[in-house]
Amino acid sequence: MIAFVGDVHREFAKLARLVGELPDGVEAVVQVGDFGLHPADLTPESRTATGWSRPLHFIGGNHDHEPWFRGLREPTEICRNLIYVPRGIVLRLDQRRLAFLGGGDSIVDRSRRREGIDWWPEEGVTAEDVARLTGAGPVDILVTHTPPAPVYPAFGYPPDPSALEVERAWEMLGRPTVICGHLHRARAVGVVRVLGSLEVLLM
Repeated sequence: MIAFVGDVHREFAKLARLVGELPDGVEAVVQVGDFGLHPADLTPESRTATGWSRPLHFIGGNHDHEPWFRGLREPTEICRNLIYVPRGIVLRLDQRRLAFLGGGDSIVDRSRRREGIDWWPEEGVTAEDVARLTGAGPVDILVTHTPPAPVYPAFGYPPDPSALEVERAWEMLGRPTVICGHLHRARAVGVVRVLGSLEVLLM
């Protein structure tokens, strides 16, 4: 069983409680972006996001410190039991193949944010990110931050550029089940499951 967790937005204490209360049968925990981790959170003085009771995999969203992750091409343990999964990676978890494609556009609130401080042009999903999944073969689940573009009208939004790239990856992979976040409202649209903030979905 895999536990998928929605956007965290730095609510690390709440997330730690949720992870600690998961059933014993959960083999893996996967967080779908907007974790909100900053390098300062792991300093000896802070240690805000440490002490995870079991391995937690997370991807980037559009509220993450993008420069910290840029250049990583393999899953990386940031601190004990906290594993960042770069864009375009396929992992086998709980006997299933999961493709990971983090990233998202800060469209709605960009006017209130500052480039290089709390948003980065590089946070969006790119064609290069999608290309890393070329030849990945069949996957059971595509884990993204941004839903694929056809989902956006169900939430009353036009798709952003990252959503269009996620749609390309989804089509290339044969339209598998998608678990994502970003839109902050729990809803299933066909095989796409959008998680609400800190929502836990067991699959």
